[in-house]
Amino acid sequence: MIAVVLWVVTLVGAGWFFVNGWTAKGTDGRMEILLAPHERDLILGEMR
Repeated sequence: MIAVVLWVVTLVGAGWFFVNGWTAKGTDGRMEILLAPHERDLILGEMR
């Protein structure tokens, strides 16, 4: 029973981060995606 509860908690937590991600409210009202510096560099490199 404990294993099932832990499994459900893990799925809910993973689903929460999958749907919401790491975001914050931007100064202009849009959602800002929070990235680590190396992730930001990768994204900007791909955009170039």
